[in-house]
Amino acid sequence: MKKLLLCFAAATALMANAQQFRVVSNQQLDLGQQSETFHPTFTPDGNSILLTSENYNGLGIYNFATKKYTKLTDMATAGWEPAVSEDGKTIITRSSDFHNSTVTLYTLDVATKALKPFAVNINHVNAVSFSNGKVSYSVKGVLQTKQVSNSISNALSRDVFVATNEDLKLEIYRNGKATLFDPFGGDAQYVWASVSPNGQKILFVSHGIAYVCNLDGSNMVTLGKMGAPKWRGNSHIVAMLDEDDGYFYTESSIVIMKADGTGMQQLTNSNEISMFPSVSPDGSQIAYHTADGKVYVMTIQEK
Repeated sequence: MKKLLLCFAAATALMANAQQFRVVSNQQLDLGQQSETFHPTFTPDGNSILLTSENYNGLGIYNFATKKYTKLTDMATAGWEPAVSEDGKTIITRSSDFHNSTVTLYTLDVATKALKPFAVNINHVNAVSFSNGKVSYSVKGVLQTKQVSNSISNALSRDVFVATNEDLKLEIYRNGKATLFDPFGGDAQYVWASVSPNGQKILFVSHGIAYVCNLDGSNMVTLGKMGAPKWRGNSHIVAMLDEDDGYFYTESSIVIMKADGTGMQQLTNSNEISMFPSVSPDGSQIAYHTADGKVYVMTIQEK
């Protein structure tokens, strides 16, 4: 017990001495009586955030300029990992048929709220890449692509993305070709995986521990026990440092650290359960929700 207390004290001291960022502000969004007040996700232009329910049913959007919330759909599982076009006008969303274990993908027009299916009753779709009007997704290890929008941006098209297969192993797609990513082998399973913005490293969680490494599995860095990690640029990771009793989260704080595993800093108060962060495209803001459905947007500044 004494050893555990000493380890905890050392970890606390490490976080306290690693103040790389200053919290400029942390404001709760006024969303009224909406039910979609969980899992905030920034749009690529940083002008809005998407919101869904605790179990990912329904989808809405909050615009920072107008300070208005708009419900887009009540469709079940519509809030599970939506993807947004660079101009913010089109969302790729989904509905799930749990009885048949299939998914249908849709385009959702933000202005008109019109839903249009483009991939019906397909098997195990996890991550979706949406760039320059083209959707890429994996079905049983085979890359599928479809042009669903004429919106072409000046942004470079992402040619690297990661998907989880039925066995919770990772598949990394580069230039349309898949490579199985399974650095630990055996019964290892991988969740919350994403590729860095520069396409050079992968971030993932296996059995509750977060890691960063090269796309070929080399230069593995152990970040520690944390959940829902997200890239902040190519150099930092934002995540939730959480504990649970097997049924419910008992505590959770938002933390930021370097991608090399050093300099962890706690950003939120330990007295409130802060969960599932999302990072703005420019890295200046972090959105998250609390256990009771409050949504906050924090502005940070690197010292």
